[in-house]
Amino acid sequence: MTLFNGLSTAQYNLFRSGELRQAPGGGLMGLLRLYKPALALGFQEKTWWLFVLLQWAALLLGVLLWLPALQLMPTDSWYRLQGNGGGQALALCWTFVCIWLAALPLSLAGAGMSAVLLLRRTQGQASASACWRLVLPRALQLWALHWLDVWLCVKLAASRLLAALGSAKAAQAREQQLAWKLALCGLPPALLNGTPLVRAGREAVFFASRHTEQLARLRAGYRSLSRWLGVLVFVAVLVLFHKQGLSPAANGKPYDAVLGVLFWAGLPLLAAVAFNLLLLKPVYVLGVSDLYYRHLEELGEETAE
Repeated sequence: MTLFNGLSTAQYNLFRSGELRQAPGGGLMGLLRLYKPALALGFQEKTWWLFVLLQWAALLLGVLLWLPALQLMPTDSWYRLQGNGGGQALALCWTFVCIWLAALPLSLAGAGMSAVLLLRRTQGQASASACWRLVLPRALQLWALHWLDVWLCVKLAASRLLAALGSAKAAQAREQQLAWKLALCGLPPALLNGTPLVRAGREAVFFASRHTEQLARLRAGYRSLSRWLGVLVFVAVLVLFHKQGLSPAANGKPYDAVLGVLFWAGLPLLAAVAFNLLLLKPVYVLGVSDLYYRHLEELGEETAE
């Protein structure tokens, strides 16, 4: 709770400072400029691609857990649940369980990319075994932080949806969500640097307050590219389905409606997320991690060997 309270206070202070009321310019170009060092790192360290592709494995794990479990449920149980609206509730609950399980490898993948950069800076190379030695002892902490981030972002996003579009409350919720992201983004590299959890939280807070504009610029570029890439991929997948005459097969099963929603909405969304994890998320992680390790150098602190 001490860590959560500290991060919440940092989020509140960033929000109250007024620095996030207008997103700083240059975020899109700043993120695009990171592609050159990201590709250079990928060519120099093949381990980088291991963690990039691990994100796809986490996404695939969620899908493979979600679909077979629904199909294994007895038909009569489905009909009983659907009679009182329980079928949709069950599908939603199982969806959250699958996301919860897939979040573990996803959080490890993000930390692994940061570990590659850390080892590259301190040792000149980053083997897969050395990266895992940094990441695995902190797996539960990273997993918990991932879920804390997801929970608070969903809560703030819901506040934005409930508020009138373009209203002051919606703008406040957007600023609060951005402030939370900035307060949290320094925690994974701090943990990988060998810092205990509570102290890592304090260092992440200080890092966010010291580099608010740079982090906000990175975040703005990432959000902008994510939005455009997501829409482009979503529409492209729907067009592909239409051109190829693809549609979910109706088997007379009670979960056919759920599969239809998954096919027409879930698969395009998964494709958009997959492209984001391949093309955008690694570059954003590289930008934040590099800024954090340079921040330590400016303070005269050593990074872990």
